[in-house]
Amino acid sequence: MNFLIPAGHEKTTGAVSGNLIEEALTEQLSEKIVKVLKEQGHKAVEPDFNLFDEVSKANFATYIKDFDYVLEVHFNSYNGAATGTEIYVADGITNIGVEKAIMKRMSKWFKLRDADGVKTAKFKTLMAMKGKVDAALLEVSFIDSKTDMAIYLKNIDAIAKDIAYGVLEGFGIPIKVIAPPAPAAPVIPKQDPSNGPYTTPEGQKLWFRAIEGSYETRQ
Repeated sequence: MNFLIPAGHEKTTGAVSGNLIEEALTEQLSEKIVKVLKEQGHKAVEPDFNLFDEVSKANFATYIKDFDYVLEVHFNSYNGAATGTEIYVADGITNIGVEKAIMKRMSKWFKLRDADGVKTAKFKTLMAMKGKVDAALLEVSFIDSKTDMAIYLKNIDAIAKDIAYGVLEGFGIPIKVIAPPAPAAPVIPKQDPSNGPYTTPEGQKLWFRAIEGSYETRQ
């Protein structure tokens, strides 16, 4: 399948809390989601433009028709008084199997807002894509919630994987088991066989001990 994973507030700022900036968080997370989808054998793109700014352009409909699903990534904000995750589809959309699957995965990390976490809205980007491509806007968590962000910042890669896996599960696509890369063979530095210094294959440096002290080389 072919996925578009736009970072919310690309080239703007979005919500800010302390040293956390929504634009930076969404771009990082979108790239990680794209990486997982590609590892699973699919096409995926994190565009270098703000989707909100693109919807009024003449070629927007032509651009998005090439994708099977669009997931716009955002972080919520509410004066530090709210927590949790939620996802939006365009007003009037009733086919929300993919979004439910994403929320099921996200519920491992954050509480779901309003029952199952899936909502409808008349957001400009969602309404522009309605009837042209399946799309959703994910509010990962609250950028101004210390509780949410402590969880998120500690588990970014795992959360990105769960979002990508949720998308695939929502479409009924099996998750492939990706074997970890084989460990690299240890690099042993060139050594003088007579005078050292000497390093074991495990990387441990060996020393010669003399009465006066410890030295790397025999001299």
